[in-house]
Amino acid sequence: MKTCRWLPILLLLVFSCMFLSCDDGGTANNTNNTNNLNNLNNLNNTTLPEVCDNQLDDDGDGQTDCDDADCTDDPACVVEGCGDGAVTGLEECDGANLNGKTCADFNFTGGELGCWTDCTFVFGSCTGGSLACETAADALTTEMYGTAGASCSATVRLDYATLEILGFQLFCGGYTGMDEAGARTAAERDTGISTGAVLVNPDDHGDNWVFYEEGGAAALVSGLNGLVVFGGTWGSDAAGDLTWPSTWRDADLLAEACPPSGRIPSTRGFDLSDHAAPLTEADWYAPLAVVKDTALLEGFWQGGYVFDATVLLYPRTLPFDGSSAEWIVILGGGWLE
Repeated sequence: MKTCRWLPILLLLVFSCMFLSCDDGGTANNTNNTNNLNNLNNLNNTTLPEVCDNQLDDDGDGQTDCDDADCTDDPACVVEGCGDGAVTGLEECDGANLNGKTCADFNFTGGELGCWTDCTFVFGSCTGGSLACETAADALTTEMYGTAGASCSATVRLDYATLEILGFQLFCGGYTGMDEAGARTAAERDTGISTGAVLVNPDDHGDNWVFYEEGGAAALVSGLNGLVVFGGTWGSDAAGDLTWPSTWRDADLLAEACPPSGRIPSTRGFDLSDHAAPLTEADWYAPLAVVKDTALLEGFWQGGYVFDATVLLYPRTLPFDGSSAEWIVILGGGWLE
């Protein structure tokens, strides 16, 4: 009974010691608490690593993707043979070797041309430019970004043999997150392609849903804004028709021989004369280079971003006839914020 009488006092002493040991004003406990708080703050302030193929400045250093020094050795930014000082393959330059080019070769009036670590030219120190290109780019930017939060696709037709631009069209709208079912419905509505058409890129549709019909038809629908950006047919009896868009703008509105602007982070291509088989970079490089030579890229980059490009070899007739075939180049971009 006497022991029980002292029990409350013992418990009080135990709890008092526990309470006092939590904060003794200058002990190691306070140091540990401070260290824990600092560690938490450091964790919250940690700089994110740069992701090298998402068109974003993840680490906040003002450099994006392959332009960021952190991406020098990333597979997305490594070109085979790049770094050996010799310009080979699809390299534009290699280190100090500019392949005999200067800013003037790219329609600048002066400045110093550079070469980035992925063996592509750097134009940041080039100066001057074409008034026609600047006017065209400003007009394109105004149209594409007249509505806040818009995404746009620019579809360009080129002659297969001469690479002459035959016309273009813009498709702009709000981001919708179009799914496959919605893309099929839109493609059938605007181009007449069958709902049973094959989805060429089911595993990775990128920014475009690409549909192919064995009877001789194809359609592309933007996965960004849900708008149909191309439709065409082909056949053996007569030349096929461009079913979408229904009208094309004059190529002169794009200007030409414009200074380079920005990058196209990714490009894919499909050969519609061969069951929409993938095109290699060697196939689509030339037609894409012609489009890059216009004011289109500057128009995109002045107001937002270029996300990717899709290149189609459009046959018009089968068997394939280069005199009637066309290249179709589609640039996708928009504003992210």
